[in-house]
Amino acid sequence: MQFPVDVNAKKILIYAFISTHDVISSTFQRGYYEIFTKDDLNNEFKYYLNVCFGGTAGDTAVNSGNFWLPYGPNYQRGVFIRLVNVEGDVKPKKPPKSLAGKSLAAVLQEHSKQSDTEPEAIYSGVFLTGIER
Repeated sequence: MQFPVDVNAKKILIYAFISTHDVISSTFQRGYYEIFTKDDLNNEFKYYLNVCFGGTAGDTAVNSGNFWLPYGPNYQRGVFIRLVNVEGDVKPKKPPKSLAGKSLAAVLQEHSKQSDTEPEAIYSGVFLTGIER
């Protein structure tokens, strides 16, 4: 998944959040998101965000972080996200809804409503919150 970014900066400050709700599994599994930028040579500059899978109905796990990623004219436009677990790459059961043009408050409110009505889903959000020129 890729979130578009159109800024002229050396670094970008990212806020990311993830949560799981009602992901039922016979075993507890821990995975992680790789959140990264890529230069024109496809080198990936990663930040890792932990996420847990499994448990019983009604369980919820959340994690979030603020972090800087390198960016600039020799970088591909966008912030990339890859979900990985111990079994290999996995995909959310339902793709996250677009965050383009929405405020953080609106996304978090929508996110909390989704988690009550769409079990077995993985939610994530990524926001550009700062730049260094």
